[in-house]
Amino acid sequence: MNAALSRILAEVPAGESNPVLFDSLSLSSRYQPVFCSAEQRPWGYEGLLVAFSAEGKPVTPHKVFNRAEAIGEGVYLDWLSRALHLRNWSQLGEDRGRLLLNVTPTAAIEDSHFERTFPLMLEAYGAKPQDVIVEILETNTEEEPQLVEAVRKYKTMGCKVALDDFGAGASEMKRFWRLRPDIVKVDRAVLRAATSDDHALRVLKGVVRMMQDCGVRVVVEGAEDRKDAAVALDSNADFVQGYYFARPAGVAVNEGCVRERFAGLVLPCAKLPGDGTPSDVSLHSDAIEATAMALQTGASFPSAIELLLSLPNALRGYLMSRSGRLLASSVHHLAYANGLFETGASGSGLGWQIVRMARRAAEEPGVVLRSPPHSSFGPAMRCTTFSYGFQYNGNVAVLCADVAT
Repeated sequence: MNAALSRILAEVPAGESNPVLFDSLSLSSRYQPVFCSAEQRPWGYEGLLVAFSAEGKPVTPHKVFNRAEAIGEGVYLDWLSRALHLRNWSQLGEDRGRLLLNVTPTAAIEDSHFERTFPLMLEAYGAKPQDVIVEILETNTEEEPQLVEAVRKYKTMGCKVALDDFGAGASEMKRFWRLRPDIVKVDRAVLRAATSDDHALRVLKGVVRMMQDCGVRVVVEGAEDRKDAAVALDSNADFVQGYYFARPAGVAVNEGCVRERFAGLVLPCAKLPGDGTPSDVSLHSDAIEATAMALQTGASFPSAIELLLSLPNALRGYLMSRSGRLLASSVHHLAYANGLFETGASGSGLGWQIVRMARRAAEEPGVVLRSPPHSSFGPAMRCTTFSYGFQYNGNVAVLCADVAT
């Protein structure tokens, strides 16, 4: 065990929760939840450093790290902060999920030089590598090849790696391709721009879709108000984070309060009424049940979906697993020919709201559900979505159809 780690374990003893002193500053932890968009519950918590001067005045983490760099202890402070977050993480309870730890590129490179330091730190505080996300901060380094190696070693030990403050610029893309992170956290500035500019909104959605196509999960951070939150969720990001949902705290978030926050952003799903249903709704309801029956009896998806797509205003049909995974998709050829879609039959563009509706349909098989109008295929297209859960290949699957309104 190296001297720095011995010093850290002495200053941050396991089982305690007292603040730690560093250069006359009192340091402690706060945790901001990261929420799963589809499930509307905490997926993990990001550890954040809180500092107070000897006079009791708050000091920003940026200033704390500047002071540490000035006395040659920047890497040590990085390790010390991680130790604090790891030790105090247990206070969040059994359902705390993952822990996201901010790490500077310089400290990450040092971790790769002292390969046992970080694993021993995790072991000392009872943390499993698979529950830890190493969040590489977006700061410049002249040692990018060494940073690539550090990321590889984090992954080898079992941790996931996130890239923080990701934008849409060339430098961010270069780092993304070099580091190959498991998770990307989209910078707050991108979200803020997307709330007021249609072009920026398309960029945000495009970045999310591109990352997901690469097998990378996406966090949109910085949702401070309801409009931010609605845009973040509409981007189809896997996870969201921000003051609107929950502020940093020393305890786990109250999930009841979180559900209230999400409630005003969720599309309500209605069962189709038995009487007085308009004829076009009856047509689509009957067609989705007939299509499901065809799939159950062995028809291929392209042939079975033809009935749905032949109906008025039909845009797309798709088949999903009960967990919300896309199994098959088809876009109406006339809509595609008219240039309404950018993505052929790839099936991309499913929003988190539709995934949630599909999960509800899976819980109520044999019942056709219909969403209220919502945006699909970009801001110019409004549609309603029908969904129907049924037994398919030994499992419950959900057939959906988007219909223009």
